[in-house]
Amino acid sequence: MVVAQSVPSKRTADYSVRRIPLFASLPQNVISDLDVLLAPSFQASNTILYSQNEEASGVNIVFTGRVKLTAVVATGKTALLRISHRGDLLGLNAVMAQHPYMATARVLDDCRIAFLDRQSLVDLMNRHPELAITIAERLANDCAEALTEMLFLRVTTSTLQRLAMLILRWAGGNGHRRSVFPIFYTQAEIGQIIGASRETVTRLMKKLELKGNISVSHSKLKILDQQSIKKIARIR
Repeated sequence: MVVAQSVPSKRTADYSVRRIPLFASLPQNVISDLDVLLAPSFQASNTILYSQNEEASGVNIVFTGRVKLTAVVATGKTALLRISHRGDLLGLNAVMAQHPYMATARVLDDCRIAFLDRQSLVDLMNRHPELAITIAERLANDCAEALTEMLFLRVTTSTLQRLAMLILRWAGGNGHRRSVFPIFYTQAEIGQIIGASRETVTRLMKKLELKGNISVSHSKLKILDQQSIKKIARIR
């Protein structure tokens, strides 16, 4: 197992969970109780926060930077699950279910991370019903996303349809429908998600651009014709 190397960091407002959207609306006493239990650290690029099948000891809260989550599947291949960024809670499902981590979390670029051990989180949830409800809502959303992912992989047929579905999922991220949003994935990584080669992703993205469905510039995607994208994805 590769152990994450931490650079000591003094506790500052930069590591307050008030900065994390999930916790932002909690009462100040809950925020304060959470903040005092956090173990903040700086994690350099390529650091492994935890490994697949490792005992789930706690949750990593991402304050800045990006973390790639991957898992080795039955075929022995490594599958990209997602790229997490600011506001994400890594390992929450495994921690609450008391299961081993289901993925390996590797830092993509320098991150500020705060670790909260499982027992501290459970104790706080027992003391603060508001926090327990917030965590339950996040877990419910994670389950809904997992079901959407399963349907996405099982129901869709063509590669173009899967790409259109993925674009619409990005547009609906964080519960808000957007027409412009950042792309956190390379075309090779998008290919891993939809089961296609990088060359196929490049060709299909260009096709959507030429048809005036989308535009891509400076790592941002803009949906120009949402109805056409929905039609390709077969969503009414």
